[in-house]
Amino acid sequence: MIHRIHRSFALSWKLMPELLARMAKFTETYDPEGLPEETIELVRSWFTYGDMRLGVWVIIDNDEQIVAHLFVTPEPLGLDPKYFRFALVRQALVNPGVDAREEARVVFEQACMWARSLDLTTMLMFTHRSAESMARKWGFVENKKLMRRSLMNG
Repeated sequence: MIHRIHRSFALSWKLMPELLARMAKFTETYDPEGLPEETIELVRSWFTYGDMRLGVWVIIDNDEQIVAHLFVTPEPLGLDPKYFRFALVRQALVNPGVDAREEARVVFEQACMWARSLDLTTMLMFTHRSAESMARKWGFVENKKLMRRSLMNG
């Protein structure tokens, strides 16, 4: 079942501890420059206040356990909504062994509708997976390359 996380839904409150733990783990695993605490605080505060900028969807199984999630924010953060420029997919994860292709397609369509409701016309995503597969599956096109250099060794 697909569920949009929002403070007005009792199920969202029930899922929040599991969701926050899942999002923190995602940050630790896939975003070494990010801090899990910052992700958790952003989601927790936007959820608590019912902030329209919170774009989180989950797919839950029959036991109401999260098997996939999508986290999208309008960017740049911290600005008045009239200055939003694009939606950024911050996290997207389906548990290994879970076939959620149809649900993922619906979630992505809902995320696009949500972004359009904020007058956004572009969605961006960083991926650690194949750019070709993201283009094929979700219609993203390569835009820029994110480069990295450690500052620890000279």
